[in-house]
Amino acid sequence: MLNSEEAQLLLATIKAFTINPNGGGSITSLEFVDPPTTDANGTLLVSIDQGDGRISTLAVPAQYGLFTENVSDVYMFQGTWRDGSFTTQETRNPNDDDRILFDGHLGTFVYGVETTQAQLNSFVDSLAVKTATYTGATGFGADVTLNLNFTAQTWTGTFNGGVDTTSELQFGPENLGTAAVIGHIGFTATGTISGTNITSSSISANDLSVSFGNQDFTRTISGTVDATFYGSEAQGIGGIADINKQFYEKDGPDITSFDGKHITTFATELDTD
Repeated sequence: MLNSEEAQLLLATIKAFTINPNGGGSITSLEFVDPPTTDANGTLLVSIDQGDGRISTLAVPAQYGLFTENVSDVYMFQGTWRDGSFTTQETRNPNDDDRILFDGHLGTFVYGVETTQAQLNSFVDSLAVKTATYTGATGFGADVTLNLNFTAQTWTGTFNGGVDTTSELQFGPENLGTAAVIGHIGFTATGTISGTNITSSSISANDLSVSFGNQDFTRTISGTVDATFYGSEAQGIGGIADINKQFYEKDGPDITSFDGKHITTFATELDTD
């Protein structure tokens, strides 16, 4: 397990959000009740600001995956937590699947030991070709591939192959034209390497063109990705993707759109093949 002497809770790479904006309140902090262990189950304390001066705290179960240097040395965790329930909203369009809605609070997190600059320099020096590939998943299970070029200090990341998996999407209620969305959202990010962090505000996707009959639309997408190297030999990269992606839907003769707000952590491991 990670003990207090060798692990740190990186607030920059832990993220929570209110998936039901109609419910009010915002997440202000997350912390483990006990340090995470290799049994991959634990409890988080989630503090919620109700917006009227009241702070409430939930004790919620958390499940997470482990990234290890060896059997006993865990350097990174990724997991999910929730306090709420899912419901199914039937669609009136026979060509569409029913929508799965979530009412409550839900989020993902990354927890681990950050790579130091000296450790990252040593890792880069060991590379014959100054490039590296990391593969893994988001907190909601979408595939992630990161390609880094240490000479140019740039990187490109592909999330869920750059396209949405519609059957894996779950939406919160719309509020002022925006709905939280979780699941397998697809996009590509390009950005820079700075110290032990990678960042991007250049976001694109391969599924922005949609059609309904003879009507064509182009969806919009924007957002940021921020991540950090983990492990004594930069074995992992974990971070946050904060994405806004437009969705169109057809209800009878009407075609409308709304903005999907997708926030997830992600965790990847160095590809040594």
